[in-house]
Parts: sequence; C-alpha cells; structure tokens
Amino acid sequence: MKIIKGRIREEQAKEYAHAHRHITIATGAIPQAYEIIDAVFAIDSHTEGFWSSADPAKAFDGVKQQLIEKCRRMNGDAVIDCQFEYRVALADGIFNKKQCLEIFAYGTVVKVVDADVQAPQPDVP
Repeated sequence: MKIIKGRIREEQAKEYAHAHRHITIATGAIPQAYEIIDAVFAIDSHTEGFWSSADPAKAFDGVKQQLIEKCRRMNGDAVIDCQFEYRVALADGIFNKKQCLEIFAYGTVVKVVDADVQAPQPDVP
C-alpha cells in the first residue's frame, strides 16, 4: 500500500508542478529552440467603477493571465510574438454610460525543445 501512496503523491506533485510552472509571455522570440504548437487569442476588459476610472493595468493583467492559462492547457512553455491592442468603449451604467477599456492579445504558443537544437533565427534582409 505504501508504494501506491508514494506513486499517488509523486503524480500529484508532478501535476502541481506542471500546473504552476512559469510561462513566458514575450512580444518577440525567445532565445531557446522551440516547436510551434498553435496561435492563441485572449480578450479582457475593465470598466470604471462608481468612484474609479477604468484601469488599464487590470485589463492587461487579465489578458496576460488568459494567455498563460491557454498556454498551460496546450502544454506550452511560452507565448511568443504577442501583440496587444486596446480600445475604449462605453458600457451601460446605472445612471449613465461608463468607460470600458478592452485589451485584445494574440501570440504563438511554443514548446521549448532540447538545448542542443539551434534556436530559429529571424530572417534579416
């Protein structure tokens, strides 16, 4: 029975480590060699409150967190070549319109490969 319990704990530890591993979000390439998994897209927003304005930092953190979670589900190590765009919109409030900041993001989910493999080099004219 101890062997089974040990295996279960070991598997749980691996699952925990996998779920909490560091995911890199980069607006360019990464220095390691990698394989492309897929493209990913995310959107988040923050609406002004009664006493506060729309907070771009909260919307940005939210969209980055979504990219990280999608990368984890795809078993990736990083989201590279990310692009971030935003728009300011109006949302219905109780008494009037409220400002809403939306951030859109997309990038490429990649899996880091063996360190002996050369990283892809950008095309330079």
